[in-house]
Amino acid sequence: MKEIVELSQGWKLYDKECNEKFEIPYMPMQVHEILYYHKKISDGFHWGKTEDCQWVNDKTWVYETKFDYKEGKVLLSLPGLDTLCTIWINGMKIGEHRDSYLPFQALIEGFLKQGENSLCVIFEPVKKELERISQEYKELLNITTLKPANFIRKTFHDFTNYLGNDEDFYKTGIYAPVQILCYPEQVGIHDVQVRYSLNERLDQAKVYIMPEVFGIDLRSNVEVTVKIQFCGKTLWEKTGNVDDDFTASLEDIQLWWPRGYGEQTLYEIHVQVIKEGTEIDE
Repeated sequence: MKEIVELSQGWKLYDKECNEKFEIPYMPMQVHEILYYHKKISDGFHWGKTEDCQWVNDKTWVYETKFDYKEGKVLLSLPGLDTLCTIWINGMKIGEHRDSYLPFQALIEGFLKQGENSLCVIFEPVKKELERISQEYKELLNITTLKPANFIRKTFHDFTNYLGNDEDFYKTGIYAPVQILCYPEQVGIHDVQVRYSLNERLDQAKVYIMPEVFGIDLRSNVEVTVKIQFCGKTLWEKTGNVDDDFTASLEDIQLWWPRGYGEQTLYEIHVQVIKEGTEIDE
């Protein structure tokens, strides 16, 4: 079975151009929260004010920590990155991310060594990227209502004074738990995509489930089981190969309603990877 290790302790933050390092008391924390904890800025950032923290926008910020590795496939999960950053393992760049809404995931065992390993996430200044966009798309910006911020996948609240936020207050950093997922059996679930369609009466549904399993070189003794449950009852179940997509037909669908109009009903989809009769991931 996979092992999930949350990297919540042992982190440090520093300005790439400065040697001073700040201990991060717990993770996740974004840059302004860490600097406030160490009394480098006032609590004005809570209200979106920037009188004493505008300098934060000009810096390249580095998060770093260490973790141990033994064996097996390893998936690095960074579900909350805000926003423009690169990810490094043991001094080697493994990827980059430019979207505050989507997670970053990568299989990293090829970059690891036995024992202690280092992880760094380097956040480039959003301010610098806005300046680059302003120059590169100058003609387009002059003839449209677009603004440089429209080119960045980041919450619009950081670029407006809506509800009192200053326009040059750009949050940055890690805002969701960082996890290392270890797979001793060398196989596991990387992602599950779900789509559905309803009939005209909205009482029947077709549900399309597309699991993505890695380590498929072991497919000869690995299978996938998919279940759809509602209120603890299994409505549909099927077992197939790791390459299979699944299509389920459901009757008497209970819809989700906005508050005040009905119940907020939810259906659960469970995907299990089974190797030689033993569940190794879900």
